[in-house]
Amino acid sequence: MEVSEFQNLPDPDNPPKEMAYFREWKRTWRRPNSSPVNVQENYAALDADLKNKSKTQRGEWEKGSWAQLTNDVANMFSFPVDLPPELYANAWDEFSNTTFQSGRKDSKNHSVFHSPFVQHATPIEQPHNRVHLIVGGLGHMGDNDTAGFDPIFYLHHCNVDRLISFWEQIFPYYVPGTDGYLDVDGETRVPFSQAGGTYIETPSQTVDSETPLMPFRKSDNTYWTLKDTHLLRLTKENNDPRIVQNKYYTYNPIAGVELATDDKVLPVKDREIQRGILQRHFGYNPVKVVKKNPKISFSAFSVESPSSYDTQEEVDLPAGASELEDFRQFLVEVSLSPQYHNSSYTLNLTVGTDNNHLDIGAVSVLGRGQSAGCGNCQAKRAANARVRGVIQIPYEAIVGILQARYTEPPSSEVEVTADDTSALSTEKLVRDLRLSIGSYVDLPSGKLHSELSKKVGMSESGNKGNDAAPSIRLLSCRVHKIDVGDKGEPSFGFHDWQNHGSVIGTWEKSASGGE
Repeated sequence: MEVSEFQNLPDPDNPPKEMAYFREWKRTWRRPNSSPVNVQENYAALDADLKNKSKTQRGEWEKGSWAQLTNDVANMFSFPVDLPPELYANAWDEFSNTTFQSGRKDSKNHSVFHSPFVQHATPIEQPHNRVHLIVGGLGHMGDNDTAGFDPIFYLHHCNVDRLISFWEQIFPYYVPGTDGYLDVDGETRVPFSQAGGTYIETPSQTVDSETPLMPFRKSDNTYWTLKDTHLLRLTKENNDPRIVQNKYYTYNPIAGVELATDDKVLPVKDREIQRGILQRHFGYNPVKVVKKNPKISFSAFSVESPSSYDTQEEVDLPAGASELEDFRQFLVEVSLSPQYHNSSYTLNLTVGTDNNHLDIGAVSVLGRGQSAGCGNCQAKRAANARVRGVIQIPYEAIVGILQARYTEPPSSEVEVTADDTSALSTEKLVRDLRLSIGSYVDLPSGKLHSELSKKVGMSESGNKGNDAAPSIRLLSCRVHKIDVGDKGEPSFGFHDWQNHGSVIGTWEKSASGGE
């Protein structure tokens, strides 16, 4: 018999099964072994997933490391500060959710969602979900239905609120509003909706900035709304009698960036300065990276590929911006299905050559097992509402791949164009990078679930015949510096987006961990 919200959650492996014994456990556990009694917590494994264990030759990119989590946060600040008003809701949607509604399924690959207005920024839920799985494992933090019983849940969410507060200060106008988002046709506005409903909302009910956040009430007994929760600014009593919406708290500055508490929005230039400070504080500084590494021409990657629905036409750079020479930012966007595994799981990304693969990032799906009490979760699972994640590939890793695969990698003095037929042609360069990206999925117990096989005869798309398998595609862009005058170092923006196609390989279940 299933006990709603508290059932034991099996890890569907070959016997003996790995399970979370929520019914038997009398307290919360972090990274526990699979046992109803004599439970042991593995804090060593938890620490190992967070710490940068050692410096590699080209950086500190370790599996689940602090460097990866901070890089995720840095990429949350990739949005331009001056998007047009019609895209405010789209930016909020992309930032706030891993299942962003403003994306549409690709006609050729239904596992990929796209929008001409996407900024390829990291959603706040990505580092949020990752910490849940790192801390919880098979334990309570690793499952949505039980995470709130662990006191560390509240510390974690205080930090998430802190990061959101700084994001809202930099992008104060990016909110869902009441008119919905701009659809991919560039004309239609579509309302946000709550798939599956909640205990107080009907299935597919329209939601916006003024939807009541039941059951949470303000001191005047009215419900909080998203509009009320936006920003930590203090509304003066003589200006607005609704002082009940004031939060009366703030957070310590980050790298000198202070949260404003007055009732005014900072000027664009000040917000651009703060955006650059936060990008660098959380580890994104391509100027510094270029100085430490060989210069390589990436002109080949600006050539439009047949699958480039995300390809952008040449655009004018913002005022005061200049392109960063001899640099191109590579990243992957992953799309993960809740149907691929019946509870939480993590996709890990690796890059490298045959004998030297380096873990560079991870995206976690925070599930609810077979819970019967969450209509929204059931609806998302039935609709195969996929989780979107973004992982930046370190420039050092790209340089390492090119140096390992080519005796004479393309230098900044050698231009590579689409017409080249040499070993360094556009097609070969792109394919070699797609081939150099690996991936594997592990479960909260730490067991391997599946991996992206590179065997002969493998699929180019990675999930042929398996619609629930992870989808991984390679993208790249040029980077520009935005000069902020004598007030500080530049911030960084992105242009010339190119979609280079799916990572090459076929997903295969592990003999010990597959379903």
